[in-house]
Amino acid sequence: MTFVRSFVFCIGAVCLSFAFSTSVFGAQVIESNSFQYEVTPVPEWIQSREKREYKQSTEFGMNFHLLDSQHLIQGERREAYRRTIHSISSEQGLQDGAKLEISFNPDFQKLRFHRITRTRNGEELDILDTQNIRLIQPESDLNMGLITGLVTAIVLLPDVRVGDQIDYSYSINGVNSIFGDKAFTGFSTTWQVPINDSYITVLSDQALQYK
Repeated sequence: MTFVRSFVFCIGAVCLSFAFSTSVFGAQVIESNSFQYEVTPVPEWIQSREKREYKQSTEFGMNFHLLDSQHLIQGERREAYRRTIHSISSEQGLQDGAKLEISFNPDFQKLRFHRITRTRNGEELDILDTQNIRLIQPESDLNMGLITGLVTAIVLLPDVRVGDQIDYSYSINGVNSIFGDKAFTGFSTTWQVPINDSYITVLSDQALQYK
């Protein structure tokens, strides 16, 4: 992997970097309700973030420790990688913390799961099981005459308890051809709950503007 140029800047707790990169991977293709998703290793172009020790707070049902968002823009290739580490600090947090929901449009995007682990009492366990992943097409706006085409992957995490830490990552690859060679991405720098570490990275072979 060769980086032609790179730069990094931070806004509060958010660090952003821009550079050039390439990678290619194979995939295990899984079908669910006539839709498909893939299970692959973490792509080579991803910048690894070290998982450190995080303290849990009982103020919220869930604690968000790491939000890592990385984007690849290279020619016609578009990939958006996300990794999240959260922990569950109360029974109330179990309802949200033990289930993942990820939406994508299968007409022009592919969903790729990379890893899902659970850490309990210092022991990390791989819990990425395709038997616990279902793809559905809810079309919640159909009553307003809108068809989005979005499919939602629902992941039910097995045997999650208060105190557990969940670490998961996935990628959504592809872009609607209506945008041609244009590229854009957006991200939030403010949240309603505390975040320990947040990273945003953009790898591109195009001139980028930040607004």
